[in-house]
Amino acid sequence: MDELFLIKQCKLHQRLAQKRLYEELYPAAYRLSRRYVTCSHDAEDVLISAFIRVFRHLESFEYRGEGSFQKWVNTIVIHECLRFLSRYKPVIVEEDIS
Repeated sequence: MDELFLIKQCKLHQRLAQKRLYEELYPAAYRLSRRYVTCSHDAEDVLISAFIRVFRHLESFEYRGEGSFQKWVNTIVIHECLRFLSRYKPVIVEEDIS
């Protein structure tokens, strides 16, 4: 399906279009999130938040040609990763093993 058509359908809250768009974007978004968040479970949690943000703010997206939507989604995923990392700093336990 055409990306622009899917975006327009998603703006009309068509669930099947949202599902299709999610399925098309998920693999690349997952790989991107794993570059920032090393744990796969945390990366999936970040993606859930990112896609919620994508669909909530879809009305503000302006189509500017092929690839502009993917770039917009990638920006949201990166921001969600950075939010996650700023909230959940890893705990490092140093233990003297003698």
